[in-house]
Amino acid sequence: MLLALAGLAACGRSAVTEHSFLAFGTGVHIEILHPDLDQAGAAAADIERLFRTAERDWYAFGTGELAAERLGAT
Repeated sequence: MLLALAGLAACGRSAVTEHSFLAFGTGVHIEILHPDLDQAGAAAADIERLFRTAERDWYAFGTGELAAERLGAT
């Protein structure tokens, strides 16, 4: 019970970190509720990095793995 109350109290001190970027031709907006702004910012950057990697590797008309398969260059 005490841990649950401590968790709820910590939520009250959390700040929202917002991060927006373009991926796969559309806007992506991330909101992270976390008391440590540096950790939240790092998490948002990691998420964007994952999107960038997926976009590079799986964009059908780019130079990544999916495009190579589409063109029969495997």
